[in-house]
Amino acid sequence: MAGVVGTLNMMGESYNFLEFADDNKRNQDQDEQESWIQRYGRILERFKILKSADVVREAEAIGFKLQVALHNELFFQECTEEFLQRDNKMALTNRTNLIVCGAKPVHGDGTPLFLHAKNWRALMKDQVVHYHENLKDHCMALWDVACNLAAEGCHGDYLSLGRESYLNPDNFVVRLNMIYVLAEGWFRLTSVLVRIIIKFCPGSAGQHESLVSWMALQTVLEERGYHVYEVVSATDDPRDAEEAAGRSHAAKIGSDSVQQRGRRWWWRRVCSCVSFAEETLDIGDKLRVINVHVKVSWEADDCLCHEFNPVVFDISNKERINFLLADTNIPNSSKVETFSARAAALGLRVFPSGVTTRKKRTELHGQMYDARKCLKVVEARKDFCLCWAASELREQLESSQSSWQVKVSPELGEDGEMLLPNAHWPTDHAMLSVQVELLPQLLSSV
Repeated sequence: MAGVVGTLNMMGESYNFLEFADDNKRNQDQDEQESWIQRYGRILERFKILKSADVVREAEAIGFKLQVALHNELFFQECTEEFLQRDNKMALTNRTNLIVCGAKPVHGDGTPLFLHAKNWRALMKDQVVHYHENLKDHCMALWDVACNLAAEGCHGDYLSLGRESYLNPDNFVVRLNMIYVLAEGWFRLTSVLVRIIIKFCPGSAGQHESLVSWMALQTVLEERGYHVYEVVSATDDPRDAEEAAGRSHAAKIGSDSVQQRGRRWWWRRVCSCVSFAEETLDIGDKLRVINVHVKVSWEADDCLCHEFNPVVFDISNKERINFLLADTNIPNSSKVETFSARAAALGLRVFPSGVTTRKKRTELHGQMYDARKCLKVVEARKDFCLCWAASELREQLESSQSSWQVKVSPELGEDGEMLLPNAHWPTDHAMLSVQVELLPQLLSSV
């Protein structure tokens, strides 16, 4: 018998359901429905034929008085890196963009923005003052108007893609249950499931301001027998609270056995290139599970390897066996090898796995100017399970490791064409899980 430790990075910080291509998606009820890529393609084409003069005229009719000089007849030719530099900086609550913010909850009723597509002019009219506050956001006003015109011009395609989207709150419970059926099915089929410890990292509070999806997540977990331990901020700083909300551990074990050490989630700056957030659960007397999310600039190749790994010992416990579940954001295989080698040299056990994310960005997002990021399939091993223990616990750990098994679900390595997210796996990361022969023994007193 064995227990399972797993990590699933669930949902990102984007409301743009047109950002990632799903070439094979079909409407589940109508096999003759046109593909995702065909419907997206018409929206993109509508955007590309918009004339700059028409975009400016529409903005002025809404009430904008903008200080922006356009130099091209077609608006999409204006969308350079400089023009779009504020797309990921301007507060989403202060703007209306049916593409970038399509799944954003609308204040008041919490329904996603795409359901209010025909009302976008009135929504922007109420936000004019926010666009005017910063001269650099004048470009954002035109960008948002252009995106709205493109979505409006293909309203049927736009609405159908929004309704089918994994970001649509109405689909969240169904899609989350789908993940659990697939993930737990493997454990049951091999008759090894004793307990599951799953890390969920749904993104910052800003992603689901209405908390509809967080409540749905909690409901699904509890219905499947999990206890949910919500993470809260360790300080009174509202920025910390925003980072903490919506993050959780979920454990299929007795709730009385779990202690949240510090109940904290905040960003720690390790060096000029690396910062990370962590929160910890102590389970029983012998087990600690640590959830880590890393932000790193990969300009310095070995920065994460040399700066991040030593910090593991600061958050580990010498009296326990420590499992570290990490989303590292490592971009390619060569850096994975460097990271793994450095971790092993420090005494950390790195469980081998394959690719944990594979996605292809479209051309409808705030970096549409970057040919390196558009229509390119990007795959990487970003999710890791590491393990560390001291003294006699280390001997106990090492003696059992040869029988541990690692699985990535879905298995991206077997299908080089599968992209995430898709109709069967509604998140851009696969689940990484490890069968741990030692786990039932560690939890025998729980």
